[in-house]
Amino acid sequence: MELKAYVESVNKVFPSMREAEIIKAFNTAQYQFLQETELLINDGELQDIDSNTAWQLPDNFLDLLRIDFYDSNGLALYKENLNLSWDVEYKNLYFKSSIGDSLDGALPSTIDKVKIKFSQKPEQLTSLGSEFSVEIEWRPYILNKVLENLYQTTPVTMTDRGGNSFQGINSNQVGTNRGLYEAGVRKAIKKVKQGDDSTQCDQAINYDFAGAFVMPKREDSDLPIVIVPSNKIITKVYSKFVEFTATHPSTLTESSGAFGFTGTFSGVFASISGGDTLTITSTENDFDDGVTQITITNGDANWQINSPTEIQFTFWDTWSEITFEVWER
Repeated sequence: MELKAYVESVNKVFPSMREAEIIKAFNTAQYQFLQETELLINDGELQDIDSNTAWQLPDNFLDLLRIDFYDSNGLALYKENLNLSWDVEYKNLYFKSSIGDSLDGALPSTIDKVKIKFSQKPEQLTSLGSEFSVEIEWRPYILNKVLENLYQTTPVTMTDRGGNSFQGINSNQVGTNRGLYEAGVRKAIKKVKQGDDSTQCDQAINYDFAGAFVMPKREDSDLPIVIVPSNKIITKVYSKFVEFTATHPSTLTESSGAFGFTGTFSGVFASISGGDTLTITSTENDFDDGVTQITITNGDANWQINSPTEIQFTFWDTWSEITFEVWER
């Protein structure tokens, strides 16, 4: 059953709705169904892990489900031993140290391969000839979600016990279609977990020590999708970036990975101690109080932009070293 037939079935119940509105309703319902069920899953491998800590994700990326790390022998590495954390922002995957150390532009050398598993967005339905992104088995449940949403917001003609017609919200149809949709979601989730199709996540079970727990699958084949790394760390998201590392008592180092800023930076401070200040100046108007943002990766300090050429940090406590990231979108 193609989209055209589904649109026609909806139009019989809601004849005043335009074709474009109904197609939009199916787009929304299909997206929600895949978001709830993770029925469309794909794999990828990160390239150039010896020279990157950030990667651009595919356009159809929806949600990151898992990351697995392997050594040069294809053996899985335990994430807890790698001291890594990661975030997804604006379709970019970023790694950073979970203990405050600098990654120096690369993942730890013990890692030979990184593979990810992610759920996918559906293809947009644009016309009556568009194809659903899910198999025919799941399409009736998407129709149920469309009908649930429309019955919930659009008055229809109903008849009371006296045979009189009136316009109102058909709550019975809302509940019926909601129940059918939720049953479909449960069915799809069960199928994914049981591995009845290609969406099954690869895993091995280890029963040593504290009982059963899931381990990543041993490396054994190439993956169909390659995740292409950004040309520079975070350039796909931020237009300007610079990192400063202050070392006790009074040494300031500028990261070699800086880009976007036009000035030459310098810093003055006596020591990294509670109440002391560090002033970083630029020879150009690099800092904008409404745009420039700052993160402190391994310590605590207050900061303020005094002028387009000056940022001042005030330390809370005594640190041997503290790193500041300064960036603009």
